[in-house]
This record gives sequence, structure tokens and C-alpha cells, in this order.
Amino acid sequence: MKWCLLVLALACGASDPAPVVPAPVQSSAPAPAATPATADPRPIASDAEAIARVDEVFPGVVNGLEGDSRHAVAVRWLEALPDASRAASRGRCSELGARFTDTMGPGAHAEAVLFGDLDALAAGDCWTVWISLGFQTLAVAFDAESGALRFVWDVPEG
Repeated sequence: MKWCLLVLALACGASDPAPVVPAPVQSSAPAPAATPATADPRPIASDAEAIARVDEVFPGVVNGLEGDSRHAVAVRWLEALPDASRAASRGRCSELGARFTDTMGPGAHAEAVLFGDLDALAAGDCWTVWISLGFQTLAVAFDAESGALRFVWDVPEG
């Protein structure tokens, strides 16, 4: 078919034939799990809802890090979630941002951030879920009004 179109284009005087774009291939593979950006956020009304939301969105965080150096850390947390203790509280997002800065010190710390950035914590209220496994902690912040995931931080030990 491509050869026929090329011959026809050249025969009609086209010096640079238009490229032939193949039709998209239909896949029978299942759709990928929702990522935090495509998950359907809902308002969060309680600490129990915030804690439950982690289980809904964290697989999308892991999928979003595929091929990234942080992927192994995210997988470790995903596997540990069922056994981890969890606590949630509502407060100013900027309080979590300040805690991140105080803990991590100045400079970029991209390896510790599994989703989002500090700009996501600049304003508004967040539900922050603290997930603990001994000395290891994960902080997951959701927008208090919309329920959208804002920030995930692998808090260093100590």
C-alpha cells in the first residue's frame, strides 16, 4: 500500500510525497493501573479516609516510577503497606513542606521524593498520612479539599 501511494504521489508531480502514517494498532492488553495524575480524587473527610486513600493511589506512584532509580524504594513501600502502622492528620500543607526542609536540609533531594514537589505544599490544607515500619517512614499528602495526591516522601531514618 505504501509503495502504491508513493508511486501515485510521484506520478502526480509531487517532489516530496507526504509521509504515510500507519493506522494505530489496537491492543487487547488491560489498561494500566491509574496513576496519581489520572486517579479520580474525592474529598477526604476523615483520617480513616486519608489512610484508605493511600492503598488506592500508591500503586500508581509505583507505576509512575518505572525505570526511575526511586522505583525500588516505592516497590518496597508498596509491599510493606499491609504491615505498616499508619496515622493521619489534617493541617497546613506548608507545615509538611517545612518539616521536609528541616529534615533534609538545603539543596535538592529528589531521591527522597516519590511524587510531587515542594511547590505542591506551598498553600492550602493537606491530609498527611504517616506510614511507619520501625525506623522507616513514608509521608503521603493529599489535598484536603479535592483529595488529590500532592506529595510522597520517603523520610530518611533518624
